[in-house]
Amino acid sequence: MSLLWIAIGPVEICVMLFIAASAVLAAVIRPRDASPVMTYLYSCDIYPVDRHEASIHESAPGLRMEVLDDMRVVLSRTGFGGLLTDRGAVSIAVTVKGCDITVEERIVPGNGLHMAEPVCAVTYIDCLRPSARPLHIYYRSTALNRETSLSLAIAPGVEMTRTLTQ
Repeated sequence: MSLLWIAIGPVEICVMLFIAASAVLAAVIRPRDASPVMTYLYSCDIYPVDRHEASIHESAPGLRMEVLDDMRVVLSRTGFGGLLTDRGAVSIAVTVKGCDITVEERIVPGNGLHMAEPVCAVTYIDCLRPSARPLHIYYRSTALNRETSLSLAIAPGVEMTRTLTQ
């Protein structure tokens, strides 16, 4: 019977301390309450803008988000470049992953008469919750190959306007 002696020197102690420190760091960094990724679908109401309001709604592709008193977000989208008809539809898919929000716009032009610009598509988003940090929103329109990003705090009266760029 032989005795197996394990010699523990300074190198082995440093390796064990490194492993213990890595385990502690992994436990601290791990998110406590990671929320699942959720996708919400919304349809937009499309209407031609009166000539009196034409100065408010530009014909360039743009996005306006406003937080109402009940914490819903009104999303107004303008500048479809003559793509929509009176039988067309606009919808959005909102993907929520913590504070990162992705909004994907879907446009169905339709087979009707083309609507003269300016045209506005409006929807009310109720899936965004107030948080201590602003939400990082990325908006993408694949039909027009345009996008924009913004940071939005969910608090009553907050309003953001962005132009969609290529």
